[in-house]
Amino acid sequence: MLLSAAFTLELEGPMQTHPGFQDNAAGPAVLLLVPGLLMLLAGAVLALRAGGRARRIAVAAVAVPLPAFGVFRMTVLAPMLACDGSRISAQDDGSYVCTDL
Repeated sequence: MLLSAAFTLELEGPMQTHPGFQDNAAGPAVLLLVPGLLMLLAGAVLALRAGGRARRIAVAAVAVPLPAFGVFRMTVLAPMLACDGSRISAQDDGSYVCTDL
């Protein structure tokens, strides 16, 4: 899931940090995010089935913030996925402009 964030880090930062058009890496970011969330779900189910109070506490400590991070990532990536161009630029109002350069 962290690799998903790394793909679009430049677009999510302030406009002054990375001005202009950047590569549109929203698609690969989603392709990394979805398997990460599925592996998290599978691991949580396996850990809960194994039993033990300590494991359940550990699963709760990890299984709550990571899906929340995944949902946050999807809300950030959703507007970028609408762009069909190969380059993308963030605007001051939070929207994105797409182009093929």
